[in-house]
Amino acid sequence: MTNELKMIPNQFNLFSNLDTLILNNNKIKFLSNLDQCKNLTRLELRSNRIEIIENIDKLVSLKFITLSCNLIKSIAKISDTPMLTLEELGLFGNYLGNK
Repeated sequence: MTNELKMIPNQFNLFSNLDTLILNNNKIKFLSNLDQCKNLTRLELRSNRIEIIENIDKLVSLKFITLSCNLIKSIAKISDTPMLTLEELGLFGNYLGNK
């Protein structure tokens, strides 16, 4: 079953104590509207339309992020972001290394 979310709703910023967010199987293109989710430890965005890993530098508690089956071609931006708490990064099913 597919959902129709095209972006992460801004209302998620109201949930500062949120620790898990699962938005798999949508049409989300950008990582946004999560700046205030400082307690987020797990973020699942499998099977969306994300092309660039960005805007996660404020997610200081993030341990697990799943971005599998998106349209990601590079992890350059995430390697420039100090992710000291990150333990697991799921990227299978993307276009890494393909030009």
